[in-house]
Amino acid sequence: MAELPKHIALIGVGLMGGSIALGLKERGYQGQITGISRRQETLNTALKRGMLDHASTAIAEGVRSADMIILSTPLSTYGTIAEHLKDNISPGTIITDVGSVKHRPIRELLDILPHEHHPLIVPGHPIAGTEQSGPEAALSHLYENRTTILTPYPFTDETATRRVKTLWESLGSNIIELDIRRHDFIYAAVSHVVQLISFSYALALLDEAESFQQTIAENGDELYHHFIRLTGSDASMWTDIFIQNQREIANGLDNLNDFLQSLNTEIKHEETPLITKRIEQAKSARLFFRELVSPCAQFPIDDTLDHQSIFEVDEKCWIRLIPYLLSLAITESIDGSEYSYGSGSGLRGMTLPLISHNEKDILNNILKNKEKLISPLESIIKHANHLMQLAEENNAETLHQKLSNARRFYSTAYPKR
Repeated sequence: MAELPKHIALIGVGLMGGSIALGLKERGYQGQITGISRRQETLNTALKRGMLDHASTAIAEGVRSADMIILSTPLSTYGTIAEHLKDNISPGTIITDVGSVKHRPIRELLDILPHEHHPLIVPGHPIAGTEQSGPEAALSHLYENRTTILTPYPFTDETATRRVKTLWESLGSNIIELDIRRHDFIYAAVSHVVQLISFSYALALLDEAESFQQTIAENGDELYHHFIRLTGSDASMWTDIFIQNQREIANGLDNLNDFLQSLNTEIKHEETPLITKRIEQAKSARLFFRELVSPCAQFPIDDTLDHQSIFEVDEKCWIRLIPYLLSLAITESIDGSEYSYGSGSGLRGMTLPLISHNEKDILNNILKNKEKLISPLESIIKHANHLMQLAEENNAETLHQKLSNARRFYSTAYPKR
């Protein structure tokens, strides 16, 4: 096994970067960790938590003498960071990252950094996280029993790849290597489209009366929280992801749109055999998915939850039926071969309704309430398409504002989480 680096420079010490530092410290790492952030307040919090040996607000100063640099910042910052790095890194310094999109942001690094440094760039993506952010949210066990994807290029130095692999294994991660384009295709399906639908659900709900929103918030139980949790995710991070992986996400959203349109037609005409077949196939796929992935350490999801729905009020359509139909769409739009990579708790939580209801009961209630379902589903898809339009226009400001608005419902429904 390759040695751990003696000096790690973490550019970004929030949830992801801070969890790397905490995890290393708690496992007895003997090297030096330097944290780099634009805000001194962030560094002060990280220092107070004991995750850093040194801290700096200047990239050039912070990376000096580092054996490995880990980027744990928004994807849109990679180009700016590369400009700071190009004249300030040692010849043998390894560069890796934690971003959930690989091709476009890593291309920025390659375009700016010296050609001779390209073999030392080892892109990485740990499949872990929460909806929280900042160094105060960092967890020492965040990466335990989780998958970390490495996407080295054919020209990547094998020793550099081994050293990055050793780092993640020391934090308890299991390593998979993927082609960089294949990575972005898969995670558009199992993560990015899922997140897009979560934000769109919240935006559609915010179109309703405030009293209705409050009723939903007051009636949502633990199953509903698993479904809505992604809505509380960081708006800045997801603005970057939607823009950086827009092509693959748009393709995934097209697949989901096609499914929902077909399902909507089947529901309108009460084509029970077809709907039943969809439900059975989706539940089977979700149960197969449960067998493939390990439990989420920081968000344990009880896949045996038994929530028999009660549909005596209209609000239950938003709490039970719409999440169920969206779960159905998400599951059907993902190719079965991709499930083994989708070990995040977000996908598991969003599709949990599929295995938490009796199929006969859910079908009866879908048909019974079909007129109430059409408008909300159309509204959710409208918002999803609008978010993707903003991403394709690179309109980061408006997109960020929309995602921040979506977080409002989560903050209302779960103010203490």
